[in-house]
Amino acid sequence: MKSRSDMTTGFYSRLAGFVYRRRWAVLVTYCLVSVLLGWLGSGIRLKADLSDLLPAGTASGDDLRFFLERFGTTDALFFTVTLENAGDDDEDRLEEAASFLAAELKRTGLFRSIRYGFSEEEGVELARGVMTHFPVLIPSEKIDALRKRVTTEGIREALTRLKSSAGGLLMAGALKKVAAEDPLGLLDFVSTPARGAASGPVQIDTGSGLLLSPDGRTLLMLTMPGNPPQDASFSRELLAAVEKIEQRGAADTPGIRFDHAGGYLF
Repeated sequence: MKSRSDMTTGFYSRLAGFVYRRRWAVLVTYCLVSVLLGWLGSGIRLKADLSDLLPAGTASGDDLRFFLERFGTTDALFFTVTLENAGDDDEDRLEEAASFLAAELKRTGLFRSIRYGFSEEEGVELARGVMTHFPVLIPSEKIDALRKRVTTEGIREALTRLKSSAGGLLMAGALKKVAAEDPLGLLDFVSTPARGAASGPVQIDTGSGLLLSPDGRTLLMLTMPGNPPQDASFSRELLAAVEKIEQRGAADTPGIRFDHAGGYLF
């Protein structure tokens, strides 16, 4: 009775002899199979649903899951619109250029979302998110004032102000919804930098809701493409379309520079 090692050796010897005798046929078959597998593999798209990996019932997990459900990916492509020369109508020029860029990007069909400021609805959602994480957003120097606000007298004063504002013309729409989220006006204690009021790279212009640089000459646009940057063919298509749009925009609007950044460039 032959041992298992003898049987294995005999099998590989016969296999090697077969391959040697028909080496050209085997080589051609191997090349054809490799080409077929490469063609089939080229259609595979790399996508990852991070929401399946997030822990349930945690504030950070729920927030990121909400973000993923709304925008589809955590990978963003950022655009900047910059004025070469300052003027009296800087904000209008920036908003007009950003509107052009947003419309052209949307027309490509490659983006899930495009925005360059906060709408009223997003302002309400931002207020809701701030209230959810309120304790960690309060600067230490405002804690004493916050304590006074949540005393019995402070609550009575806040509700009195809210009641007197409820009948005014301004208390409607988004402001009414924000008041419902924050009836005591605690958002006043959260530092929200307005333009020129802080040293951060991006400021929220309180009048227009635009995301601007401190000097007001650069506008930031945040976009969420449809596929992640790991999808190489999609990234190439995306960047080719973006570059054409930026070149056309620069030609049509002298004095304004368009640029982009993000993981899709890699």
